[in-house]
Amino acid sequence: MFLVLFEVGVVCTFIVDKRNCITTEISKSRLCFVKFFLRKTVLLAICKKGISEKSESFNNQNSGIFMSSQQVGAAHLNSNYQKIKLENMAQQQTNQSFQNDGNFNLLDLKDINFKGPTMRIETYRASHPSDGEFSKTIVGTKAIDLTGNDYLKPESNQVFRHIFSVENFKTKEQVVTLEFREKFYEDGSWDIKMRDVDYLSNSYGAVAVCNISPCRGKQKGNYELKYQIINPDLKNTNNRIISPLPKPISKIDSKLKDISSENAALGKLVIEKTIYIGLNTPQIETESLFSDLSNILSDKKYSSFITNVIAYQRFGDFRDKCIHTGQNLIGTNRQLASEYMLVRPYRSGMIIFARLFDSSMAKKEYLRKGFSLWTESNPINFDHKPGVYTVFILSYILNIEIYQLGLDKVHSDYGGIPMKLKPGSKLETGIDPIKSAFRANRTLAEIAVAFYEPYIASLLK
Repeated sequence: MFLVLFEVGVVCTFIVDKRNCITTEISKSRLCFVKFFLRKTVLLAICKKGISEKSESFNNQNSGIFMSSQQVGAAHLNSNYQKIKLENMAQQQTNQSFQNDGNFNLLDLKDINFKGPTMRIETYRASHPSDGEFSKTIVGTKAIDLTGNDYLKPESNQVFRHIFSVENFKTKEQVVTLEFREKFYEDGSWDIKMRDVDYLSNSYGAVAVCNISPCRGKQKGNYELKYQIINPDLKNTNNRIISPLPKPISKIDSKLKDISSENAALGKLVIEKTIYIGLNTPQIETESLFSDLSNILSDKKYSSFITNVIAYQRFGDFRDKCIHTGQNLIGTNRQLASEYMLVRPYRSGMIIFARLFDSSMAKKEYLRKGFSLWTESNPINFDHKPGVYTVFILSYILNIEIYQLGLDKVHSDYGGIPMKLKPGSKLETGIDPIKSAFRANRTLAEIAVAFYEPYIASLLK
């Protein structure tokens, strides 16, 4: 038994088991003391007044705003039947470090007020050298270990490799739950992979793939997106992967091929689905395009994978911008340049996979005639996470060029192979990129409109 003090208007979520939770909301303008008795899968609340309870399915179908950073990673957190306090949008940046070009190589977010877990992204362009001050993140993950087989390859300056990790309250370790590889092309194409590496997940090693190409001919103006779900044939115990990485993931767990490998080497193809989408694709049509993929992911084996991806989207919704110290940026306006570091180089995977993994971002409620958040009694319950993608829409759909330059600084390559120290950028020093991501960034913007804000296109006509 334990005692909890609630303040007015605060909603607290307690994880009860691996599938279900009870949300308790204070609805009266007063303080209440509540005693909770935890019995494995049942949570009983005894209180004085003003408490309303409702059970919510702990999955992506009913994620809402309560699918928070505290519930993340959630396979290893839930398995310990831990009491988790609410992530009430109080995330703060607690740590950061940078690459040779001034872009982040690590960013830590933590809900300080409610003592939530540290959520961490570690990211490198695969052309980053293995020596020098910025060759490893502030916690110790080396560029060469994070980028694996992509390291210093001929097109490594177009490849980003990331890992996402969440603090385990019990062990205090940063458990890596997701691994990413994102590659852009100057014609606007992308190759994106996301792998489940949560050692307590039933789909450990599963990979989601998306290959994106601008269409030509009759489909010109649209995009071809080829999605694949791949399951590995793993028969032994899953390996726990912890940040900082001591070596490449494929060497931590030899059963996992490097994520840059051909898809056939990563496992057995479960489903392949090609869709065509563009600025003018109606929302109802978009919804039908994803039905086959959604049916596959509805299998309970993917539940932890989905939960971890939703947590990653929550991390990406951190807005309006994170703090950049200006370290390692060059030019006459160093501080001003850092002000436009709105987006880190890990957004493409978020934008492309959120529509499939995070139902709250699909905005299905807008398919109901006349729906508006303005007429809803609890609009905050709709967890659309706009911070994941809005900067791309602002930059390319509304043509805010200073934001375009910020995105260019993040994705385009100015440093070569290996990346030079302080190479500059169009934003900082007016130079042209070695590999331009301008068209690739527009791809993400137009897909973001189609996936998440389809009504914008009609306003622009």
